[in-house]
Amino acid sequence: MCKQFARRGLFSVSVDYRLGWNPVGNTQISAPAPADGCLSQSHSGCQTCVRYFKMEAKTKGNTYKIDTNKIMIVGQVQVAMCGLCYALDKAA
Repeated sequence: MCKQFARRGLFSVSVDYRLGWNPVGNTQISAPAPADGCLSQSHSGCQTCVRYFKMEAKTKGNTYKIDTNKIMIVGQVQVAMCGLCYALDKAA
């Protein structure tokens, strides 16, 4: 997906995000809703990525020439959920 955007002249980033809860791990922390923790951690990573590029554009001369008013979060399944959470999060 990033390569397709890059071919069209858009700046693209592929970011690994934290998966959080491991349902088969032996160090599992019990939580009432473990799936919420997964979404929360990946959403936090998404926020951090966007904040980094906005900060870089503002304080370091915008090395990547990003228009910070036109940032998209695009993906499938979990990343799409992160994008939705980011868009709906007033504090982001």
